[in-house]
Amino acid sequence: MTRIAAARNNLIDIAPTEWRLSNGETPLMAATRGGLRFGKNFARTRRLSEDGALGRDAIMQVVAGWQQRDESWHLGLIVTPSLAEERGSRWCELAAWPDPDQEQYLDLVKEAGRGLSTVLGLPFHVVPPKTPEQAPPPPLPDLPITSGLWSLEPVKMGESFKKGTPVQPGQLVLVRSSQWTRQKLMRALWYLFWLIVYVILSVATLTSEIALPNAGTLLPNPEILPYLGLATAVLLGVLVIGNVIHTLVAIKAIVIDPTSRSISAYSGKKQKWQKAVPDVQSVYVSEMVKKKSNDPTIEHGEINLHLGGGNFFHVMQQGQAETNDTAPRGTNKPQREADAIMPLSRDMLHTHLQSMGLHIAEALQTPCWYDMRVK
Repeated sequence: MTRIAAARNNLIDIAPTEWRLSNGETPLMAATRGGLRFGKNFARTRRLSEDGALGRDAIMQVVAGWQQRDESWHLGLIVTPSLAEERGSRWCELAAWPDPDQEQYLDLVKEAGRGLSTVLGLPFHVVPPKTPEQAPPPPLPDLPITSGLWSLEPVKMGESFKKGTPVQPGQLVLVRSSQWTRQKLMRALWYLFWLIVYVILSVATLTSEIALPNAGTLLPNPEILPYLGLATAVLLGVLVIGNVIHTLVAIKAIVIDPTSRSISAYSGKKQKWQKAVPDVQSVYVSEMVKKKSNDPTIEHGEINLHLGGGNFFHVMQQGQAETNDTAPRGTNKPQREADAIMPLSRDMLHTHLQSMGLHIAEALQTPCWYDMRVK
């Protein structure tokens, strides 16, 4: 005889021709080939006839299954439709085993179920645990999103240009802020101002009869001072021209096309570069973060494309510190304990740059990685 323990101090004894259920020393139910015999308390708790008998012809099969509600295995009988109508249920439970892991008592449940089905001469069926439905991922933050000097914007119906770059509805566009252009031009004007000052002072010194100051041992010959001023003016002129040219030819828009799974950079209508899947294997969002986990400010951040191996291609740099005051607050924010590279998912998002990177990765249908550098 085999004895199996179950919940609520119940014991199951299995013999070749009999299957018994008891609570300690108190018999509850016995099954033989002809059916079940049981006491009044067992009948009352299971809504069975109080005459203490349930014929085999009223039972269809023996069933065991795991229930999510109480995280337990349950063993019982499926009764015929006519009896089910009288009882209000087709299920008649016999024993249970609490098992949050779903595997700890499975073998015992099967042994008890097979023993009962053999005694009754009825089929035995195990209902496997249902795979819990995964909660849908949180939505991506709405566009447009701005991080530093760049904004990620959707192309709306009717739009055909962004920053002079031809676009189509359904595409995403990284747009460089006009603030960047103003900064470059203001720097050029600042250099131009000092260029004019140096030229005026140097020319005035060369054409006047005013005695030059004695610069001491640092500059024994003061006559070269005007020429140093002119040389400085030439250097400033180069800086002025360089800033103006850079402003004119710099990338103003980066177009992400979900249809072709490509990303292209433009200065006006001129394409500067293009990368596409499968050359693009993933998108990397790199950020320099402070060790204080409650500080959302990111002083430096950039987005790069991983082209395989150790090859990366730079897409954009944040350009200035981003406070992320209105950024999403993901439920799975990583701990800032040490440098780390990890997959970036929607429930991790906590900066605007991460949101932009994940939008781009999902548009390209490629993985997105978060490269966290702790300073």
